[in-house]
Amino acid sequence: MLDVNYDWERLSGWQPEGAGASRYEALLPFAPDVERITLGEGKTPVLETDGVLLKCEHLNPTGSYKDRIGWVAINVGVACGSPGWVGSSSGNAGSAFSAYGARAGLRGTLFTAADVAPQKLAQMAIFGTEILFVDDFMTDPQAAQAAFGGIRTLAVRRQLVLGVTARTYNPVAMEGAKTIAYELNEQLGEPPQAVYVPTGGGGLLSSIWAGFRDWRRLGLAAEAPRMIAVQPSGCAPIHKSFLRGDDRVTPVGTCVSQISGLQLPAPPDGDLVLAALRESNGFSVAVSDERAHEAQRELAKRYGVFVEPAAALAYAGYQARPEARAVVILTGSGLKSSTWLDDATIPTIRAEAIERL
Repeated sequence: MLDVNYDWERLSGWQPEGAGASRYEALLPFAPDVERITLGEGKTPVLETDGVLLKCEHLNPTGSYKDRIGWVAINVGVACGSPGWVGSSSGNAGSAFSAYGARAGLRGTLFTAADVAPQKLAQMAIFGTEILFVDDFMTDPQAAQAAFGGIRTLAVRRQLVLGVTARTYNPVAMEGAKTIAYELNEQLGEPPQAVYVPTGGGGLLSSIWAGFRDWRRLGLAAEAPRMIAVQPSGCAPIHKSFLRGDDRVTPVGTCVSQISGLQLPAPPDGDLVLAALRESNGFSVAVSDERAHEAQRELAKRYGVFVEPAAALAYAGYQARPEARAVVILTGSGLKSSTWLDDATIPTIRAEAIERL
């Protein structure tokens, strides 16, 4: 695969300046002297809880960390004169590319699964994106690989921005996710000891690890954290391959997890995650869907933090195997999912009865 490299000698002595994710433009693949499209991405808070830190990526403009990726991709596309964008998503990436594409005046086409969460579908559609459903997209590894390959071919043929959030397919756009690591180093004053990342395709974890390596390479930090991949037990090809000691990920035959965004039986960046886990002396954890939903409710009731199940899965992974000085990446907003309502009971009373409560 291709990767992005920089003139590290020229960057010697560099210090971040500016606000939000734009503080790190020197470490991103931006063209100089081109006006940037922005929605105010980045600079998400870190909340202290009982023994663990929460990186609140669900507070980005469209409600997920994918805004950092869409921000980079669309800006690069504008600089290159792309007429539009094409991508695939279970919701968060689609919303990010749709919003930044609309901001830049670029039309988009998105391929997604037929059972995508209605909240995510509505958010993608409101920006005017053309949406097409693909059979078995998030459950069958052959269908997923065929879709990714077809979308990449379509993007190259029509010179479109590629809206696939995997380093294997889109290393330029995925540079945006590195800014999470940069922010954590600055917000904490030093790298955390461990970082728990919900892991589906693997692009987020491998990009965050690349960001910590960049910071260390620039002499801005002496250490880098252990990376922990948290997968749903019903779709855990990376976790299973890591336990076997494999260098490459073996796809699972079927995906039974219902955690949106993590249903990738053949993760495109799975091999990069295995490498990151080994390099950082990290590990992987598998958590049930049920436990993720419990963690979602716990985060809301104990800390006032409302995230989607995929984000809560990382918190559940921390609880299953905690590390000291750890950060949990909360990837997406709870407003993108209604599963928390499944067991909710809301009584109805008459207005005149309120004063008797």
